[in-house]
Amino acid sequence: MIFAICMSDFYPHEVGLVTSIKFLLLLSVLYLMAIIDFREKIIPNELVLFLIAFRLLLIPFESYYLTFSKVFPPSLFGLLIGGGLIFLAMILSKNSIGAGDAKMFAVLGFYIGGLGIVAVLFYTFVFSAITSILLILVRRLSLKDTIPLAPFTLLGTLVYIFTNMS
Repeated sequence: MIFAICMSDFYPHEVGLVTSIKFLLLLSVLYLMAIIDFREKIIPNELVLFLIAFRLLLIPFESYYLTFSKVFPPSLFGLLIGGGLIFLAMILSKNSIGAGDAKMFAVLGFYIGGLGIVAVLFYTFVFSAITSILLILVRRLSLKDTIPLAPFTLLGTLVYIFTNMS
């Protein structure tokens, strides 16, 4: 609720409310994904599908205030960039990145657009690299181990949202 109030100060009231709801739901589901990925190393398809369905429901409301051309093309571009880049990394890395991560980044791009997803990818990989290096140095992780990506994605998304609110 506090997040929704804070976000509404940065946008006209109608747009701010829709944007606040969009990001509040996105962050809530990303939080669930992060917990599940940390414990089980899986991103549930049900959560991805829920986010896609909710985003499709929100697009008409955002389009009413911002026009369809300012809402849908950037969202679609974000979906393609987010999913495409991670899918490519998944193929090249040979199972270091899972299909769930590709789906998670695709839907995240659908929410924040093409430029936003590039920033979130950057933050995510910086945070995960720093953590991995530290865990390797203290010998809690080996070079062959994998780490869950969703917790770092949540952190990267939070950094992106709070550095781009104005």
